[in-house]
Amino acid sequence: MGDCIIKTVIFILMLFMLSSCKKTESSNISNKDIISYSIGDINLDGADELIAINDGGERKRLPSGEPYGKFIEIYRDFKLLDGKVVLGEKPDYSFDFTNMKPLKVQLGDVNGDKRADINIIMYKKVKFHNALAKRPFFYNFDSQKLIPLWLGSRLSRPFDDIILDDIDKDGIAELIAIEELENKNRILSVYKWEGFGFNLFIQGSEEFKKINFDNNKDGIKIIADGKEREVKIVNKSILLE
Repeated sequence: MGDCIIKTVIFILMLFMLSSCKKTESSNISNKDIISYSIGDINLDGADELIAINDGGERKRLPSGEPYGKFIEIYRDFKLLDGKVVLGEKPDYSFDFTNMKPLKVQLGDVNGDKRADINIIMYKKVKFHNALAKRPFFYNFDSQKLIPLWLGSRLSRPFDDIILDDIDKDGIAELIAIEELENKNRILSVYKWEGFGFNLFIQGSEEFKKINFDNNKDGIKIIADGKEREVKIVNKSILLE
């Protein structure tokens, strides 16, 4: 009986150790080292590319618990099979962003030039703001390089997350941010590209303790203090339905 108990305890401990080593993020992509990806035509060649953040097999996290990666990779060879993204054996291009701690990549034409601009959220210090924080950097892919489009150190306030979407239906993607107020509440803000960078377009009036984007739904949906809301712009105001 004693041997059986010892073996059972050892088996349970082994299961716990294995489960603690797994990457907890669910993904519909074949390479489990990918923490974020987006698909679009980033070089105006008429074909979509897949741009991704790869953690290099080592999953690290910010103080918030969000995972970040090391490499920005671009794939031309990928397929969509039964709702899953299957990547080619190797990326066509790989860029070392280890010191930038990238955690999210997304695409959107923010300046109206018909090109899919690349937004990479980084977690780093910058010259004019010497503190670790999320940075909403933007790039274009040209001549086999990532060319900086906008490396603004911050938005109007610290932000938790941003998405790109044409919320006002003008044919150009806006930057929609979940921002932190001084009282630690959260609000939604919308930024538009104007000339050489982003300017605040609309700021929401409702404050919440917590907001998350609901990326699994059509349209722009958020979960605000546990309740699902749809985000719209009506008469130049943010409306949450």
